[in-house]
Order: sequence, then structure tokens, then C-alpha cells
Amino acid sequence: MVLRKVLIVNTGGTLCMVHAERGNPLSPLVPAASWEEIVAGHPILASEILGIEVGYRAVSQLIDSSQMQQEHWQEIARIIAANYEDYSGFVVVHGTDTMCYTASALSFMLENLGKPVILTGSQRPLVEPRSDAAQNLVTSLQLAGGDTFGYPVIPEVCIFFRDYLLRGNRARKLSASGYSGFESPNFPALATAGEHVVVDKKLIRAVPEGRFAANTSLDSRVMVLEIFPGFKPGVLRRLVEEGGAEEDAVRGLILKTYGTGNAPSNRAFLEAVGGVCEQGVVVVNVTQCPQGMVELGLYEASAGLLQRGVVSGVDMTPEAAVCKMMYLLGQGLPTEEVKRVMQMALVGEQSMNIYSVALGGLDDPLPLAGPGAVLPSEIRMDALRSAILRLRGVQSMGPVMAESEVELRLFLNSTEVADSPDVEETHCAAVVRRPTKGGEEFDVVCDVSAASRRLLRPGQMISVAVVSAEGRTVRWRSMHLTLYSDVS
Repeated sequence: MVLRKVLIVNTGGTLCMVHAERGNPLSPLVPAASWEEIVAGHPILASEILGIEVGYRAVSQLIDSSQMQQEHWQEIARIIAANYEDYSGFVVVHGTDTMCYTASALSFMLENLGKPVILTGSQRPLVEPRSDAAQNLVTSLQLAGGDTFGYPVIPEVCIFFRDYLLRGNRARKLSASGYSGFESPNFPALATAGEHVVVDKKLIRAVPEGRFAANTSLDSRVMVLEIFPGFKPGVLRRLVEEGGAEEDAVRGLILKTYGTGNAPSNRAFLEAVGGVCEQGVVVVNVTQCPQGMVELGLYEASAGLLQRGVVSGVDMTPEAAVCKMMYLLGQGLPTEEVKRVMQMALVGEQSMNIYSVALGGLDDPLPLAGPGAVLPSEIRMDALRSAILRLRGVQSMGPVMAESEVELRLFLNSTEVADSPDVEETHCAAVVRRPTKGGEEFDVVCDVSAASRRLLRPGQMISVAVVSAEGRTVRWRSMHLTLYSDVS
């Protein structure tokens, strides 16, 4: 019988440590010099017992994972690429401290990955009696071996630890010492290992059609900043403005905010964030909460960030957001393109795609049709979850009167707005009424979810009309349509 071949890529960490003096458990732990030294005393790891042929490669310098840098990710990716055609899967032995960062980075770098790449490690070395290493390593090797054991091919970068196989860019380290060291708060486990290993096939990504390649271009000029009560906005401004030489200038900022993406709405903070965006820095909002997602504009406390150019990180982990930013910046993309793609799911790192359509603003009053915009051609309308229309600085023109109603309508096919008397019956997606006094400025948020699923189409022209009950004209400063689409 021809055995499946799985390559172990050893980067260091606890799992493969051995005692400096063989047979002396009190001697210091040091990295093992070879695979043979690692498996000594563990016959279960022999190919004839394990059921797969195991290959072994070590990176140029074994390190504690706290020393991990982008150069190490690049070396791991190159080792996998050089051996890609010869092995059915790969197991990367890694320390636990930065395992989630490495898994996230590799998920973007290993483009069109069609084979399992499973990161694993342990809290105690394999040589110790109460180690968790053996189960983690054996199960990872078998999952990487795929159909040899009746498991489906899992063409993803994953983390296996204790009992769960997790999507790598969804995982977070949970405990510094517990054997259940990792969790995936916003996405279910891909497989559960008990007496039997049960793979949830509906969660597994499809094998990509494109050719596999290791893209090792990364730009690490990224900063993570967590806000807190009492945060001084000037600190943010100085961190970005006083970056020193160009090679040290911040190009991407991961802003960790409260709850669903909320942040202080005071002028000083918003001006500081806006100033950072104006410098061409891509600012992505992720939540400080372990579970949940950012919903920019849902509350007034996050609307200011949206207005100033901050984009949503949806439900990405901070680790995935950092690595995705490094990957996109490394491709030399324009700032606006980086912002657009940061809101799109590339390799299952987030639950939704976000499409933002800017319709522009009006300096002069207009009685009916607003400026048009074309919906993104790549959006899947059958997966559309919701659509939010936001008008900023709406102003009702005319004399100051008692409170009256202003109607907000989203139309499809702007060319028909002025010509068709039946446009409201055939094209109106939503109507929102907001009491206002003449001349007062206010913001409008309109959820057009129910009608948008039926009416919106990719590539379609849309327009907005705002009218008042008394026929007064209305103007606004800016207008945005945000579409939330499920990831296929």
C-alpha cells in the first residue's frame, strides 16, 4: 500500500523540545536536533503505525514563537510551496503565543491552497509524561493525511489543539496554560476529535480552481490601537504623524473599539481619526469583544467613524485583521482598494462582505432625484443580508414651520425617476419619515433590507429622492449605501 505523505514543518516551540541530557528530566529543555530525536520513545509516530509517511523540514532557525516575524512566515510559505506537489498535506509545529498570527498570515499568503495546512503545538513538550503534544500531533497528521483515514480534504490553513480543528484565521488563544488553549468565537469548529474525528463538511471551503502560489509580499507598517475611557486623541495623531522615516511610517491602523464598533463621538477624537485617514492610512474598526461584529453606523457612537473614512472589520479577529492588512498593503494596492478589499472575505476570515456605494452630495436644493451610483457588479444579491442607506446633513429648505414629515425614498433606475409617473409603485424600495423643523440638519439611516433582496441587481443604477409633505425641497451633504452580503 502506498502511504499518504505529510510534511512536518518545524518552527520551534514547546512541542518539539527535549531535555539537554537524555534521560535526565531535570535538565533544561532545548530544541530537538532531528525528527528522530523527537519521536524517540514514541512508536505511535512511526509511519507503519501512524498510517502515513511523514516527512520533516525545520526552518533555518528554530525559535520561541514570541520571536516570530514576517520573515519567518515567508520562510514557512516557501517551504510549503517547494514541497507542495510531493505531499498530501502539511503540519506546522509552532509555539502557541503567536500561532493565530501565523495561521492568519499563511491563510492569505498561500493563495489557491488546495491541501490541508494544520498548525499545532502543545502546552507541555512531547518528552514529558503529562504532555498534550502526542494527541495534538497525531490528530493533526491524520487530518492532513485526508482520505487515508476517511477524512475529506480540508483545503485551508487550520489550527488543531486538544479536541478541535479551527479555521486558522478565526482562531484566538484562550489560555496560557490550559490544554484547551484556543477558541473560535465567531465561527464553528471545522472538526471535533473525540473517540472519532467528526468533520463538519458543510463548513469546509471548496478546493480553489486557480493554481497554488505562495505570495510572500507583506508590509508590516501596521499598528493596533485599543481605545479606553480617558484615551487622549492627541496620542493617536502623534503616533501617525511622528513615524520618522518613510520606511517606518504607519500605513494601516487596526482600531479596537467598544461593542459593535462604538467609539467616543467628541470632536477631538473624531478629528484625530479623520486626520489619520486623510493621510492615506487605512483605518479598520474591529471590536474589543471576543465575540460579535462591528456594525458601523448602527449607533451614533460609531457613525462619526464611518463618516471620516474608517472601514468595518466585520467579525475578524484582531490577528486576522493585522495579517490581512499586511498582505494587502504588501501588494502595492491604492489606499481605496485596500479599504474595499479589507471589507471583503478572501479566505473565510469574516462572515460577511460589505459593499459601500457613495452617491455624493448636493450643494443646491433638488426637489426629487439625487445623484446616481452603480451597484458593484460582483455582489451576490441572492446572499444579500441587508442594505443601509445613510444621508448625512439632510436639510429641509423653506420657512421654519411646525414639525412635519420628510420622506426618504430609494429608487432603482434613476433615468426613470423623472419620466415615469408610476415610479413609486414600481421602484420604491423603502420610505422613512422623520419629523423635522424647517432648516434643521439631521442624519437619516434607512434599512432597505426587505425590498432590496427583491429589487437590487448588480450593475444597476440607483438614485435617491427626498421630498417633504409640504413639497419643500431638501438637500444633503453626503449619501452612502452599504450592502451586507453573506459569504458563500
